[in-house]
Amino acid sequence: MGLIKRGILIVLALLLFIGACISIFGANALVFLYPDVYYSILEKNNAYDIIDSGLALEGQLAFTSLHEEGTKNFTNKMISNLLTYIRGESSNPNLTLQIKKEVLMGFFESQVEKVRECNKGEDLFNKPALCKPAGLNTSEYLEVFLKERNIIIFEEGSINLLDTFDKERNIEKLRDNVVFYKGIFYTILFFSIIIAILIIVLNAKERHKGFRWIGIPLIFAGITAVIVSTLAERMIVVSLIKELPEFLLFVINLIRYYFDQVFLIGFYIIAAGIVLFIASFFIGLIIPTRK
Repeated sequence: MGLIKRGILIVLALLLFIGACISIFGANALVFLYPDVYYSILEKNNAYDIIDSGLALEGQLAFTSLHEEGTKNFTNKMISNLLTYIRGESSNPNLTLQIKKEVLMGFFESQVEKVRECNKGEDLFNKPALCKPAGLNTSEYLEVFLKERNIIIFEEGSINLLDTFDKERNIEKLRDNVVFYKGIFYTILFFSIIIAILIIVLNAKERHKGFRWIGIPLIFAGITAVIVSTLAERMIVVSLIKELPEFLLFVINLIRYYFDQVFLIGFYIIAAGIVLFIASFFIGLIIPTRK
């Protein structure tokens, strides 16, 4: 019976080790489903200024709410809305950019005024160069042009960024995968706790040994997390830093943040395992073995 019990404990300890490893890496991955980490890293890397420069905020986007909100506020709002949707806490990602219809219409009209008049018999939507029939004024031509191009931005009053950057709606697949991943993660965490309880129950007559059987897998899980996070961070960062353009270097800081957190949690788990292991000897002295 002793050998069978020891065999069961070894299997449970191995399962606890695996569960603890998955929990360490998985729990830190869940951090990226919340916006604070992105705000901090974007600020640290001056990403808002880079976005400002790339969008030419003061000129080309003056007809949008981005001009009034500012890059930082707008970017943070989009990140928050996106992550809320991905976490499954919202049914709509709400990634829209409001437009100022009057300003945008004025911009279009100023461009239409530069369009040449059509020659006799020439199609007004002749490509690549457009032309304007002599009988149409600017507003009438613009109405025809927008209808021809199926531009409905003036009707809706906003731009759905997903229509531009994610026409295939891959975000919905990402959301489903994240919800599935969270379910798997919490299931593994739950079973890890159940395994720890079973170890204690199997050592009901020698409770101090139960803490020892729990402490040892935790120590090895923590050591694994520390080693893997250190090696993986070095390899991934070194390979990416040569490939990524400068404006995407904040991605490296996200990776570093993740592995730094894994490293830190790994140390906490090691400490917890050592405490349980050492405490098991004191518990054995204080609480007598039950027969």
